[in-house]
Amino acid sequence: MATTNILNSTNGAITIGGTVMAELTGCSLTITHSPRNTTNKTSQGWRELLEGLREWSMSATAMYIPNGTFNTVFAAYSGRTQVTLVFESTEASDDSYTGTAYFTNGTLDSPAQEDNVTFDVSFDGTGALAEGATT
Repeated sequence: MATTNILNSTNGAITIGGTVMAELTGCSLTITHSPRNTTNKTSQGWRELLEGLREWSMSATAMYIPNGTFNTVFAAYSGRTQVTLVFESTEASDDSYTGTAYFTNGTLDSPAQEDNVTFDVSFDGTGALAEGATT
């Protein structure tokens, strides 16, 4: 059933290659638009803009599990391959955002004794980001 109120952050997830990233502690989807500057001498000192490039990226922080999600990320890095990412809710019929991306950055971190090993990863989208619904 679709969420009818503010989405609880616990229900936010990123799926990579059809598998939910395990043990996520945080994830984000960033969308940007860079309009073209069309200011000219008749603009009377006001900046004028027209549509421009759109782009998107996703990032995640998760606890590291041997032979888990980080291996999928590392394979995309090693092979320079695209991955399909979905930013979605774990609740059926909620909004979802899907696109193809390349791995751009990652950190595997072992912060201190008796602490969790974690990783951070980032992906930059290539092409359109599609809006849909969680199935």
